[in-house]
Amino acid sequence: MNSEETLILQAMNEMEQQGGLIRLQFGKNQTVFEPKTDSGGSYWMKDGQIKLETLDSGGKVHFLHILSGARVFGLGPCLLNRPVSYQARALDEVTFYWLDPTSTRKFLDGHPELKESLMRQLGSELEVLESRLRSACTLSLTDRVYETLAYLKACDPVRNWTHHQIADWSGVSRGSVNQSLQELQDQGRIWVQGRKITLLRKMFLN
Repeated sequence: MNSEETLILQAMNEMEQQGGLIRLQFGKNQTVFEPKTDSGGSYWMKDGQIKLETLDSGGKVHFLHILSGARVFGLGPCLLNRPVSYQARALDEVTFYWLDPTSTRKFLDGHPELKESLMRQLGSELEVLESRLRSACTLSLTDRVYETLAYLKACDPVRNWTHHQIADWSGVSRGSVNQSLQELQDQGRIWVQGRKITLLRKMFLN
């Protein structure tokens, strides 16, 4: 557990004692909130794993982030007084605590060390998006799939990610993923056994 997660857990324990938190529980693949339909506020997660997605004008879903462990999300829209533009989906059973916008700001103002920690968290998430943009512009399709595998494995080394999830994050078709996985295996960069994929050379993980 890193220092950011420790601060978040300490903050949640303090908020639980003060009251004001709303407890929300979701099962695997359930939607936590959808674009422009949430009631604002911040979502605090002690553990578990969620996936953030965005929808384009045609209704197609695009993979944004995977958040694991003690995390806070929905913070940017909460502080900007605007609804979220993405949706969150639970990858496993997970419990969240929701804090309204006014209470969120008040709590962060009283805990500058936590505010700084959450800014680092947001900065890290932005770096991931920037890395994906660079990959889309500079890497071959096969290397983009490899980089996706490295990212997903870093998020959860145990989970066997599906070809659909790999394609979703890479921004390529399922057929392209299948072809790239075969090429990577032929190159000796991955090992595939059923649904389990093991990385043998981590060349592109930033």
